[in-house]
Amino acid sequence: MSLRLSLRTLQRRFTALPMLRILLPFAAGVTLAMHLLLPLWVLTIATLLGVVIALLLHRTVGLCTALLAFGWLATELRFPSEAVLPTDLPTTYRIRVEEDGALGLRGIRSEGVLEAQRTTEGGRWLPVSGRVILRGDSTLRLQAGDRLLVHGRIYPFRQGSESFRRLMLRRGYRGTCYLSERSLLEHRAGVAQNLHLHASRTMRQRCDTTQAAAVVRAMTVGDCTALHPELRAAYARSGMAHLLAVSGLHTGMLFVVVNLLLWWLPVVRYGHLMRNLFVVVALWLFVAAAGFPPSAVRAAVMCTLLQGALATSSRYGALNSWAAAALGMLLWNPRWIGDIGFQLSFVAVAAILLWGVPLSRWCHTRWRMVNWFVEGLLIGFVASLATAPLTSYSFGLVPLTGLLLSPIAVLLGSLIVGGGVCLLLLPPLDGLLAPLVQGLASLQNSLAEHLATRENGALDYTLTQEAVIIIYLLFALVTLVGWAVKREQETYLPKQ
Repeated sequence: MSLRLSLRTLQRRFTALPMLRILLPFAAGVTLAMHLLLPLWVLTIATLLGVVIALLLHRTVGLCTALLAFGWLATELRFPSEAVLPTDLPTTYRIRVEEDGALGLRGIRSEGVLEAQRTTEGGRWLPVSGRVILRGDSTLRLQAGDRLLVHGRIYPFRQGSESFRRLMLRRGYRGTCYLSERSLLEHRAGVAQNLHLHASRTMRQRCDTTQAAAVVRAMTVGDCTALHPELRAAYARSGMAHLLAVSGLHTGMLFVVVNLLLWWLPVVRYGHLMRNLFVVVALWLFVAAAGFPPSAVRAAVMCTLLQGALATSSRYGALNSWAAAALGMLLWNPRWIGDIGFQLSFVAVAAILLWGVPLSRWCHTRWRMVNWFVEGLLIGFVASLATAPLTSYSFGLVPLTGLLLSPIAVLLGSLIVGGGVCLLLLPPLDGLLAPLVQGLASLQNSLAEHLATRENGALDYTLTQEAVIIIYLLFALVTLVGWAVKREQETYLPKQ
């Protein structure tokens, strides 16, 4: 009877999470498509057959089959097979510059998107895709929107650790292209205007050229071009790397701050509608200014759904919103499933919802300040612990100090992001805000560098892919058991 009650509890919980039931088979199909290609007609027939079984026979297996095949089909349609880039001989490429070039210690650095390559036989142009790192002499000026005709090689990534090279390939980078007077056949100036570029250029004008200013730009508008590799390594080793990029944490903080600033709007006519609209618009403008990073998009989707629930006084399901955000993002770009930023963001939020929030409630006291401190410590610890296997697999280290100092780092990072947003939106105050925000960033840099130099601050260990899968399967199993046991204890009635 106990086992049957537990199974019924799990069934009721999954019934209340329709988006999660849709996400799981769809994500499985996307993952399979990354490793195995099938004919499109096979996937189409499998999708239609699953829909027919689900509609006529009311079988869950039919719906799961249809969603799995549809995820597989959508991935292959979104990213068809492309030409293979030759690495053993020079080839002519068309490249579109994606961001303004940044001057570093080894010349100028930028990023570009491959558009086409010319074959050696026949001289035909073949479409290709992927991103490349562009490097050149300091005299070269690259602006976003420029079109380049380059005759040379795309060198695979050889520097850095194996985990770094694997990460860059997952994010769609093909390698590095070195530009010189000999290899650069044509350079046509272009104009690229979007909110991200405008915000990045504005922040460069209002900040200086120190590494503290580079951190402010990275955390506010996602401009990481001026960060030195040594500083990046220090943040990674100290467990504070998630602060360098615009993430769900920054988006969630903006969501709370805008709601607090507009608390007075509901007192006027239609004020509640205006408040909800302003909050959602502010969220997505912030994400657009940061260049739509996966973690920030995830947070914006979840906060938009939360704002909709607040506007309609309806119940908000956090796990349903989490699954809806993942499903929508994978529909838009299936390759995000292999991006470490996407994975870390969703794993951290899942751990917070499934373990961090229940533990915080269990440790609740009657002292509010104690509750805030304990909740911040528990949620930060749970998120860091849940993402530790992925961090070990992708970067080859487990930051131990980050498990304990996450709340302090989050508080300092929140002040920097808030000040950076004010610096971006309030030009008259840049003389006052810029030194203050850069001072906080300098303090954060010192903290990261100090923690990185500690002997036991990080564990250099790389988990295998199989080990990571086993760990997260165990995490899912323990979560399911916890759900069932908790519900069983709540519904158990002793015999009289």
